[in-house]
Amino acid sequence: MERKSLSVGRRLENILDEAEKESSLKIAEAQRKAEGLLAKARTEAEEKRARAQRGQGIDALVKEEEAKANIEAEKVKADYKKKADALINSPKAKRAKSIEKIVKEVLPQ
Repeated sequence: MERKSLSVGRRLENILDEAEKESSLKIAEAQRKAEGLLAKARTEAEEKRARAQRGQGIDALVKEEEAKANIEAEKVKADYKKKADALINSPKAKRAKSIEKIVKEVLPQ
């Protein structure tokens, strides 16, 4: 009986050791990937900075930022258009309700 418990205990210990090794490998792999992504981002940022200092690539950066600004401006414009339409239509709806109420009061059915 004790022999079976020891073997079960050893098996559990082996399983835990394997799981720990596997998790360590996954963590190390994730860290390598993250470091690679950071290195790539740093390289791109350094290249953009260097081009900007030399005066190269500024036009491309400006165009990219202008495109982003235009997209954002269109979103804001659409939002304000919705709000303006709601304000314009609100008095019309109120006027229609008022006319309907007056007609009902004046003209009995």
